[in-house]
Amino acid sequence: MKNSALALVFSVLFFALATVGCGNQYGGYVIVEISGTVAANGEPLPEGFVLTFQPEQGRSSEAVVGPGGAYRAVYSASKAGVQKGPCKAKVSWSPAALGPGGLTPPPVPEEFAPLLEKYGFASEGLPLEIKKKSKEFNIDFEF
Repeated sequence: MKNSALALVFSVLFFALATVGCGNQYGGYVIVEISGTVAANGEPLPEGFVLTFQPEQGRSSEAVVGPGGAYRAVYSASKAGVQKGPCKAKVSWSPAALGPGGLTPPPVPEEFAPLLEKYGFASEGLPLEIKKKSKEFNIDFEF
């Protein structure tokens, strides 16, 4: 009985120690919190665009573009960031992501149609490398 109680204590202690320090791990992947500004040809993207970060394996992250091209990537409802490693950044037009508005969203601004052609969901995307210390991560889509 004493051995089984001791084994239980060690099991609980091992599990607790195994999970401590894994704050940046999520579903087996290392998640890096990133934010910054996103631009197109050097000019900040306007509000209404959404970034998608598609890793080679695992789950995508998204970011709504705010004022001045500012963004913060979100991995899930409870976790901010992007999977560490190579990914492809894609962009979409989704003014509904900004919050409540009219029933008909405005069309994509004409000057950004080539951006969506080159980096939209049907494209290969912009190759990026997310590193463990990538906190501020500025992106410039050139088209």
